[in-house]
Amino acid sequence: MDSGIAAVLGAAVGAVGGLGGSWFTLLGQRQQRRAERARWRDDMRRQAYTSLLDCCERLSAGWWVAADVLRSQRSDESLREERFLRTHELWTEFSTAVAAVSVAGPQPVAQAAEPLIDIMFELDSAGTDWRDAVRAGRQRGLTTFADRFDTAMEAIQAPRAAFRQAVREALGTD
Repeated sequence: MDSGIAAVLGAAVGAVGGLGGSWFTLLGQRQQRRAERARWRDDMRRQAYTSLLDCCERLSAGWWVAADVLRSQRSDESLREERFLRTHELWTEFSTAVAAVSVAGPQPVAQAAEPLIDIMFELDSAGTDWRDAVRAGRQRGLTTFADRFDTAMEAIQAPRAAFRQAVREALGTD
């Protein structure tokens, strides 16, 4: 074989080998970026889901404390207002957590959050209406407000469990 042809063949084989190696490197980098993105997405989702569940727990606990104050005949206006303002702060945190879940997705988890959001809104509305009635000094009908509140508090369990199940499925931890 002529040395010129051998040199050309050697260069061609080297070029093909270099291109093949580069292709495998690019493929590996692409797979690594996909894995990192999936890990980031899962971490972001996990944080959003955990935050919503935490806010749900803290808001319902905050309303339990406020309800105890509302039920008490000896509580004063300043204590009722303090408890109410705390639930208002917790509602703001809950709303922020809801927005994070709706952005984080996926759609089945966001849809599973909707009944939980609805019942937490009902709980907040029932508690607020009850507080307003107490604040206005109305004695008649207070048990109706308390009953509505208690019903909402009991109704939280099923939507919260459904949301947790959707989260486990989305994260593949079920």
